[in-house]
Parts: sequence; C-alpha cells; structure tokens
Amino acid sequence: MARSGFFPALNTPERAVVARQMAFDNGVPFSLIASNIAFINNRACLYGDALIGVAHASGNMTDFEETMEGVGETLTAVCRVRRRGVATEIVRTFSVADAKKANLINKDPYKTYLRRMLQMRARSWALRDAGLVQGIIAREEADDIPAGPIPAFPTARDGKTATQALAERLAPEPAPDSVFADRETVSGGPIDDDAQEPNAPAPTAKPKLMICPNCDGPLTTGGLSEEYVGCMRCPKCEIIINADGELVAGSQAEPEGAESSEAAPPAQVLPACPNCGNALTQKGCSPDYARCPKCLRFVDLTEGGAE
Repeated sequence: MARSGFFPALNTPERAVVARQMAFDNGVPFSLIASNIAFINNRACLYGDALIGVAHASGNMTDFEETMEGVGETLTAVCRVRRRGVATEIVRTFSVADAKKANLINKDPYKTYLRRMLQMRARSWALRDAGLVQGIIAREEADDIPAGPIPAFPTARDGKTATQALAERLAPEPAPDSVFADRETVSGGPIDDDAQEPNAPAPTAKPKLMICPNCDGPLTTGGLSEEYVGCMRCPKCEIIINADGELVAGSQAEPEGAESSEAAPPAQVLPACPNCGNALTQKGCSPDYARCPKCLRFVDLTEGGAE
C-alpha cells in the first residue's frame, strides 16, 4: 500500500498502520481515513470534511448545524453540535477577529478561502469538544499550529539499520565478570576471591572421568570411605578411580569390624597404559588383552602389560 501511490499521505508502512488503526478505532471505512488523513508536524489529522463522517459513525451525534454570521470584519463561523445524552448544546465560533489575533489572516488559504477556513476551524473545535472524533484535529487547523521538536529516532549509520541501532540502545548492559569485582577489604586493598581462609580445608580435586572405563556406566561419589575422598566409584563393576582417572581399587574395602553376609568377588585390577598412563579396559577384548580408550593401543595382560 505504501508503494502503490494511491494514497500519497501513506508513503511509509508506519503511516499505513496508523491510518488502519485510526479507522478501526472510529468504526469508519479504511478508505475514508486513507483518502483524508494527513501528517502535519508529526501528528496524524483529518481534513475537516472527513471529521463529519467520523462524528456520524460514532452514533452519538444527534444534531449538527453550521452558519456564517456578520460581514466584513465581523464575519464569524458558528458550529452547533448536540451529543446523545447531553442536554447542553455545544457551540463553537471562529471569526475574522480571531484569525487576525492568531496571525492567520495573511496566510494564503485565508486570503483565498476565508469563509471555508473559518468554518473548518469552528467545526474542528465543536466536534472535538463534544467528544465525537476522539480528539482528532482538522488538517486545516493543524496547518496553523507551530512546528514543535520531532523526537530523534535512530537512523541508519555506521553500516547499521535503524532497527539494529534501536536494538543496541535497548540492549541491557553486560554484567561484570564478578558481582564482587568492586569490593575492597577494610584496609582498602582489593579482595582476592581465590584466597583461602586460614583454617579452611584444602579444595578437593574434581574427578576428570564421569564414565566408567570398563563398562561405560556412570560413576558416583556415594558409598566411599574417607580414604577415597576425591575418587569416584562404578556401582556396576565396583572399581574406584581417582581424580586423574587412575584405577585405585577393584572394589571398596569393607570397614574394619563390619560383617558381610556375602562377600563380592573383587574385580580384576587392570594396569595403566604403558604409553599414556590412562586406565585400560577389557571391553570388546579377549580375556588376555586390554585396550587403552585414549591412544587405542592393545596390551597383552599375560606378558605383564607388554604391547
């Protein structure tokens, strides 16, 4: 629609949206608004002839009358409007004296069409004050309003579109690396977040493996005694691996003094890979061989770990 040229005032998609919304809000055909809308000083308005159509469409105007009184310097346009449910008649006037006082009398439209310009100004006031056009101003009146400052909107620059520039302006500021980045100690020096408290326990090394190298099952830290702090256990094949991925024990030793109704047979403890030191696995191998998942080497277990 903006590119069709049929409605000169709607030369951008944004103006077409404004016209469509204005027609919807006032219950009038879109063609009436599109043909009579104008944008003066960055404000949408309608020609005076279209204001009557908007007022009738509201269903609240019960009477409308326009007259011209006086001659010469006393010429005055009078507009009388009655609104449904309001007993008082609304009367608005605009005279040659009013036009002179507003410095309008010497403008070209007033020199050429004096009676029409006075009529449109009185009509605009009466219909707006009666609440029949939802505050829409007449184009003939909007032309006489001094231009005010237009809000500055982001424009395309530095290779960015207006939408991109607006998105950057509305984007939240990035959060600092640490919420305590600006903290300082009582002595005035910065706080070291990595510093340990005097009696704080040493940090526990985080395990490097989360999958059992034998059965590919998940490892867990549950059920381990204090001597295996920092290690992980495979509940399926009962092996214990330390933080470096090295095999520590085939199964967790029972605490001293504890009695077990049935002792589980210990799992075979595989040596480390002679090439990279990683834990070996027999998955997919014969009983006499093991393989290294890291460097893909096979180790002969009967030869003491020879490749």
